[in-house]
Amino acid sequence: NLQMWWKTRAIPGSRAQLKAILEENHCLTAGEYMAKHFALSLTDAFWIRPLETCGLTWSDVNLFTHMDGEKLELYGRSFFQSNSCLNGQMNKNWKRIPDPVDPSKIRNYLVKKSELSEGQQNVNEAFAALVHQKQGLRKDIDYVDYDLYTEEGVTTASRCLAFTSEHRELVYAMELVYAGKRRNEESMFDTVVRVASENGLDEDLVRTRLEYMLATDFILSNQDRHLLNFGFLRDPDSLLLVGPAPLYDTGNSMHWDSIGLKQRYSLLNEETNGFVSRSANLLKNVSNRSIVDLEKLPTKQETEEFYQYFGISDARAAIIAENYARKVDLYYEFQQEQTFNLYKEKVQRRTAEQEKKRDFEQEL
Repeated sequence: NLQMWWKTRAIPGSRAQLKAILEENHCLTAGEYMAKHFALSLTDAFWIRPLETCGLTWSDVNLFTHMDGEKLELYGRSFFQSNSCLNGQMNKNWKRIPDPVDPSKIRNYLVKKSELSEGQQNVNEAFAALVHQKQGLRKDIDYVDYDLYTEEGVTTASRCLAFTSEHRELVYAMELVYAGKRRNEESMFDTVVRVASENGLDEDLVRTRLEYMLATDFILSNQDRHLLNFGFLRDPDSLLLVGPAPLYDTGNSMHWDSIGLKQRYSLLNEETNGFVSRSANLLKNVSNRSIVDLEKLPTKQETEEFYQYFGISDARAAIIAENYARKVDLYYEFQQEQTFNLYKEKVQRRTAEQEKKRDFEQEL
């Protein structure tokens, strides 16, 4: 478990900027870069301490009280760097900004940057927040809100307020799965629910939150709800969970890397990274089919206008909105007790294609 924790804490090799980061900091690996900064993070209260620095304490290195740029002579060098433990594919960094109401208070913001696909990953984050807002969820408690940066008509970055503090740390779902030792015949979904309830949370609360997350991931075509992309908040002193973490990280959604109109089978057969491998199967863990109020979702037109407003081209925005509307229609079928079977859907698609081909040949 410690090895898993160490590996997932470091910047992944898939991040395009990793090579430049390592060269700039004179490190050979992401693990070395992280160790150089004591594996400190702004998401939890864990860190590592080299043996030769036995006098060093948490109060000396606590990133929540020591700001970036402070020059503390620790371990024979100047310190700090708060970005060495930021996992994920997108380029990101912590930014400290004075509170607009009380400038004496400094707030931690996470800035994520992507200029791929007209910056759609950034806009996807804000659109997901809009969906949660319209469903009546609470900003910064139930979901993470995102501000967008636009340069020359393209949204290049998103920014969100940190939901962790010295007294509230993030525990990833993966850590619960590893610690809870998944039981025979127990799904990963049920393992997360069980272990969370064993560590201080109400089981119904956890199940409801996860079902809502999967239902909206289906509607938004989220490809990347792996076990590091959701989790729970914990008291680092009592080690008890205090609640689900706000929903975050929905950038890899809305077909950002495969734009084009999607037909029914393609929408249901989309690859996902998380509890299941296909989009249709996300709904197998959703027992409360009315957990999403379809009347409160953004309309197709609102969706298209939202993406256009934040710099997405008209043609791309129209395709995004159309695919989204088709996914909403599929969820409506689910609410009407429809159960999706990918094999049957594939057969029906093939039959329809054959009939279309036959009709075309007859016309010729």
